[in-house]
Amino acid sequence: MSAAPVLLITREGENVRSQSLDTEISVGRGEGNVVRLEDRAVSRRHALIRKTSEGVQIEKQSDFAPIRLNGVECTRALLKEGDVVEIGPFRMSLEAKKETVREVVREVIREVVREAAPAPVSVPNENDATLMIPDFEMQKADPLPSDRPTSPLGESAFSGLSLNSELTVEGAESAPELAQPILGDTSTAESESADPGTNFFDRPSTVEEEVLPELNIGFDGGLDGSSPDLVEEISPIPIDEDAATNILKSFVEARLEISDGLANVDSFDLIKDEITLGRGRECDIVLHDKKSSRKNTSIVRVGNRYRVKDLGSSNGTYLNGRSVTDVELSHDDLLRVGDVEIRFVALNGEYEKKKDQFLPVESVSIPTEAAFTSVSPLSTEAPSLDLKTDSATVKTSFPPSEGQPTPPARKGLGAVYEKYVRNFKTLKPIQKILVVLVVGLFLSWYFEDELGLVEKPKAKVATVKKNTEKRPSVSPDYDALTPEKKAQIDEAVRKATDFLRQQDFDKAIYEVQTRVYPILPDYSQAKEIERYAQEGKRRKDAIEEEAKRKEEEAKLKAHILDLEKQTRGFMTAKKYEQAKESFSEILAIDPDNASVSGWKTEIEAWLEERARVEQERLVQQEIDKRAWDTYNEGFELHKAGKFRQAIDIYRKVAELGSIDSVLLRKAGTMIQTCKDSIRDLREPHLVKAKELEQAADLAAAFKEFQLATEVDPTHPLGWAGMERIRDILTERAKILYTEAVIAESYSDFTTAHDRFSAILKMAPEGSLYYQRAQRKMQSYLNFKSDKTEEAPHE
Repeated sequence: MSAAPVLLITREGENVRSQSLDTEISVGRGEGNVVRLEDRAVSRRHALIRKTSEGVQIEKQSDFAPIRLNGVECTRALLKEGDVVEIGPFRMSLEAKKETVREVVREVIREVVREAAPAPVSVPNENDATLMIPDFEMQKADPLPSDRPTSPLGESAFSGLSLNSELTVEGAESAPELAQPILGDTSTAESESADPGTNFFDRPSTVEEEVLPELNIGFDGGLDGSSPDLVEEISPIPIDEDAATNILKSFVEARLEISDGLANVDSFDLIKDEITLGRGRECDIVLHDKKSSRKNTSIVRVGNRYRVKDLGSSNGTYLNGRSVTDVELSHDDLLRVGDVEIRFVALNGEYEKKKDQFLPVESVSIPTEAAFTSVSPLSTEAPSLDLKTDSATVKTSFPPSEGQPTPPARKGLGAVYEKYVRNFKTLKPIQKILVVLVVGLFLSWYFEDELGLVEKPKAKVATVKKNTEKRPSVSPDYDALTPEKKAQIDEAVRKATDFLRQQDFDKAIYEVQTRVYPILPDYSQAKEIERYAQEGKRRKDAIEEEAKRKEEEAKLKAHILDLEKQTRGFMTAKKYEQAKESFSEILAIDPDNASVSGWKTEIEAWLEERARVEQERLVQQEIDKRAWDTYNEGFELHKAGKFRQAIDIYRKVAELGSIDSVLLRKAGTMIQTCKDSIRDLREPHLVKAKELEQAADLAAAFKEFQLATEVDPTHPLGWAGMERIRDILTERAKILYTEAVIAESYSDFTTAHDRFSAILKMAPEGSLYYQRAQRKMQSYLNFKSDKTEEAPHE
């Protein structure tokens, strides 16, 4: 049988909440989620967790934010107990609540109770938690005359059965004063075991808890003014021989032991329900080890157990050489956090307090059936059994009854044997289960030597000293002292008690060790005072150590604040090198300082910006170099008189993106210089063309305008003059061409040649009549006019 699993949610080692997985739950930052986690790293709807037939399943709902299971990113997975799910800064672990063996046994016994009796009848004693169940089918012993009151339920054979009691014989159950068998110390049993019908142990009416109250020590040799006489009878103290290693909630004494110098403490008592271990100053145990995380591990007390949990550390937590995340601790376990080894010690405080007072007993063996038949039912003394087996000997004895006859034989245990052993096949199934469970528990307890458990010491018979006056007395050693030594011991005990009340523990220990132990080394009162003084001294030292630790932390915090103030000034003044030197000092004291982290980010951003600016500077430097080369090329054209081409090159200097002001200024100056040079060459042609135009020498004027446009093609006056003259010259060329053609038709070749020559001189190049005249002149290459012939003669 198992209950719904529980999801435990923590943040930086601190519990946030727990959520039962009865139904499907949603996890996220939004308000509609069942589990709402307030952090920007968590999506509004981050994950769904549901319980399926295969187990607990987690499914990612966010498109961007991740889910990590045991450090591995996933989108969907089945969770098992011990798995750790990380969502942003939150850690979630699954714990399945399962019914313990004790709960199963309780359930079985309740079933037996419901079938064995119609209604339970409780014992009137309100301090006794055991439920007595009458069995109408069980054989009962006849009541015997007795002066003591009897229970309204009567004596049931089943009520005398105890798993932890020693064997009894027939007729022994009604003896008025039986020697108490040596049982496990049930005073430290958990309160949960007081369930009606399941408690097989006798419970005392009160349980004294171990505290440090004010001592009431008498100085007449006893406590609380008790008589110093010898006690009438020394009864064996109930003892649980396994109590030294049992971890019980009410009386547990657990501590952590650490080697010297590896932490802020050498020994730490686990008084709180949860402690943390790590490098951070806020931890309960501060480890001097750089391999450990700021919060590395926690130890949690759960009921009567201790569990160690790893808090997501980088180097992990190791238990007995094995890496663990969440596991239960046992006595003498060895933890390792980083390079620091820590031993877990858990002892039963009640057992440790009383173990020096225990009397050894003989070992117990299983009695045979013949041993029971050898007991006379009419004997006036309590029966005594001395039974032997191969492994051990049991000696069970009862003090004689006072004024009461022995009950008849074959009752009590015999009746139990008859009903539950011999008639086992006739029992109901659930009763068979109970009988097998009881017998198995008894045998496992009895044969624990053969099962490999710790060997128990051989028992010795306790000596009992009778006092005829029925008054208890003190130790024979104390009684044998002289009055002077008794007075000295009493005075020392009184002073030690006063010192103890004044919390002067060193003086209390000194009084006991120097004035009592030399006379009476085993004096119980002195030992008790010494134990209280040592415990008080330990606590006082722990308080002083904690105050000293807090004072050192305050000094460190003040020093860190001064360093942060100094570093902040360096950062404001952009003195990053000095700031970096301060970083090392701060991190040596506080490795996780948030301000240093922010400053480092600021310096990294500044370095990136500086690198970007430097890269831009180098690029601009290359651009400026190319611009200078272009300028020099333009200057060469300028010197060659190619002003127009030089201007085009100079203009490219600015187009390249140069930001060199000197270069840009020189390029602009050279462009203007080229323009002035072009103007100086253009203007004379324009002036002369205008003069020729006014003189009606249009052909010469046209040629001057044409030269002006060749010098400065962009200037409009040259083109405008050419356009004005072009039509006139074309019309004149037409007239001349007509005359030449007519003259040629009359074979007046001289006139025709003259007219064609005039057209070539007058008409614009490329015009229609210029081209025609040029073609005509091809036929006059060998023609010699009269003027040509007369010229040489003259």
